[in-house]
Amino acid sequence: GLAEELGDLDGAVDEYTRAIVLAPLVGEGGADALFARARVRARKGDLDEARADLRVYLQKDRRPAATHDDEVQGLARALRVELP
Repeated sequence: GLAEELGDLDGAVDEYTRAIVLAPLVGEGGADALFARARVRARKGDLDEARADLRVYLQKDRRPAATHDDEVQGLARALRVELP
């Protein structure tokens, strides 16, 4: 998250990718890192990759659309991804 806060978007994508890969090894799902990577990729303009990450995130975090927080709903609208 620090790389993202500092505006190092490429570094943030790399760090979030590492977190996604390592999450299962420490017993976590990596959903937060996946959403964060989608957000950063959208900021970079890598929209297809951002959409792919967001779709995978939504598949991992299955719940009614209205229960997603504002940030998830906003990113989904911006990327034109339907919430389940």
